[in-house]
Amino acid sequence: MTTYEIPSYKLTQCVLTPVESVGRARIGGGTSIALTETMETVFRVDVQTIPLSPALRASWRAWRAKLRGGLDLFSLYDVTKKAPLAYAGANVSTDINASWNGTATVTALGASGALGLSGLPANYILTEGDYIALEESSRVDLYQVATTISANGSGAVTVSVRPYLRTGIFTTSAVARLFRPKGTFVLETGSWSESAGVLPSPISFSGIQRI
Repeated sequence: MTTYEIPSYKLTQCVLTPVESVGRARIGGGTSIALTETMETVFRVDVQTIPLSPALRASWRAWRAKLRGGLDLFSLYDVTKKAPLAYAGANVSTDINASWNGTATVTALGASGALGLSGLPANYILTEGDYIALEESSRVDLYQVATTISANGSGAVTVSVRPYLRTGIFTTSAVARLFRPKGTFVLETGSWSESAGVLPSPISFSGIQRI
């Protein structure tokens, strides 16, 4: 299975939305409702490009063909959050700290969503809504910071993330990416939309996070 990055980040839309599957059943003679998670929470992404010339639309179609209908994956980061929220003006990770490459070392993975990190810039601020990608071997998972918190003066922190960490997949050998973290997605069947005209027009499509 191969992962291909999108051809361009010149987009008018790139919305990541958690997809939560929760079953409901009435119990106690209908007086109470039992809630059960029926599937792990994943992110859905909805993408729309800027208006593209026919030639550029053809290059995007060629990229789509590489995905083989979803047998291969695509990756992207949320273009509305090109940098962590506390550092919105940063264009590269070294704008935040001259020696930082945008990643951190994973020191602990708690089943309840407590992620231990080290190797961050001193007093680094993680803001609720920031994304963190865990990368290990060929697997990538995307998480969101649940509560704003700052690292200590040594660059260590334990941060709560959602959805809960998939501790059966990742270990402390994983790398945490905080600057432009990318998720990996499967193209949703039937979501691709484009015009066949000669005037510039956008392409839109959706994907579901691969876990």
